[in-house]
Amino acid sequence: MTLVTLYSTLGGPAIAHGLNETQVTHIFTSKELLETRLKAILIEVPRLQHIIVVDDSPSSWPGYPSGISVHNMAAVQELGARPENASRDRNPPLASDIAVIMYTSGSTGIPKGVMISHGNIIAGLTGMAERIPNLNEEDTYIGYLPLAHVLELSAELVGMAHGCRIGYSSPQTLSDQSTKIKKGSKGDSSVLQPTLMAAVP
Repeated sequence: MTLVTLYSTLGGPAIAHGLNETQVTHIFTSKELLETRLKAILIEVPRLQHIIVVDDSPSSWPGYPSGISVHNMAAVQELGARPENASRDRNPPLASDIAVIMYTSGSTGIPKGVMISHGNIIAGLTGMAERIPNLNEEDTYIGYLPLAHVLELSAELVGMAHGCRIGYSSPQTLSDQSTKIKKGSKGDSSVLQPTLMAAVP
């Protein structure tokens, strides 16, 4: 299975282009992004079959095109926990197999998909891990870049590989003074007290 990442800030036509170009059949998203970014373009994505909503959400989803099932993350986790699914045969990927198709955000025109192999991912993770000594389950990583950014994806994968806790944030909630933090409330970095964070200049 290949992971496809798209920035939520892309317009509807650009998102539909990426989903169609890669023939996406499953989407993981939040309720907010489903309602504000995806719902209007779903009819333009004929191969899409399943949408998994990761946050707390209703158990039924009226008003979606026929042929598309919307699921809550809890239902997917329950399905994955069934004993018959744990014992299924898995075919490990080759290093040359495509692991991720990551769509650009800053290019002109329609976004372009960058193909990243499993070998590329492992090489990047190995390089990162070598530069962060003694990374372990006592560390907390705070993720605030979009997962569509290669640095964020790599940093989170390194953290998971070493048993780190991962907490999620955004530029609007990162600090106590961030724009979406109520006066007197704590920002994500104060609450999570991270030992690691990836940032771009």
